[in-house]
Parts: sequence; C-alpha cells; structure tokens
Amino acid sequence: MMKEYKGKTTVTRSNRRNVHPGKCRTRKTKCRHLPFASMFLICLATVAILRFTSVDANADVQKRYKYYTNVYVDRDTTLWGVSQKYISDEYTNIHAYMEEVKSINHLPDDQLIYGTTICVPYYSDEYR
Repeated sequence: MMKEYKGKTTVTRSNRRNVHPGKCRTRKTKCRHLPFASMFLICLATVAILRFTSVDANADVQKRYKYYTNVYVDRDTTLWGVSQKYISDEYTNIHAYMEEVKSINHLPDDQLIYGTTICVPYYSDEYR
C-alpha cells in the first residue's frame, strides 16, 4: 500500500505480521501433521483398550486338560458309541472326534476288533 506524505511517496506495510517466510512454512507443516498425529494417537489408544479388555475376557475361561484312556472293545462296542460317550466341546462334531480316535489307534475304517483295547482322548478341568 502506498501513501503520500508531504509530497513524498512512502510504502507502508500491509496488515500482515512481519514473519520470516521460513517460519510460515514450518507453521503450515505443523498444522498439516496435526490431524495425522491425532488420528495415530486415537488408533493407538483403541488398540491398547482392545488389548487389555481381551486379556480380561480370557481370564474367565477355565483351562481344560487333554487326557487319554483305554476302552475295551466288547461285542456291542462301536466307534460311534465310544465317540458319543467321550466327545467334548473341544471338537467341532462327532466325525472329527472319530477321525482322531482312528488316527491314534491306526484304524483303517470304523470297524473295531472284539477283544482289543483302543485309546480315546477326553478333556477334563482337573489337572492330574
């Protein structure tokens, strides 16, 4: 803005503050990073809250121990019947339990041989 004063022309400063141009850039850069920094802190706090609440939820779950027992194969003993007796919630279905019993005892199919013993897994809350 130019102003005349007693015949002389003088240049007056505008209403802007006299700030070094380098300082303006750093202030703008800081302002640009503020939303990213705040979003990072919010995400970090959310992860921390979820981490500590999941630990508390897992503390209520009682630990179960896996054991094995021998079952004598009688005339009426079937793999299906043994599976129904010893299956627990750790298995998705009875077929998965039967496959594990067959794998442990090296059985090619569901047929059991009279007079033998088979090893079957079961779960218990007690530590023995």
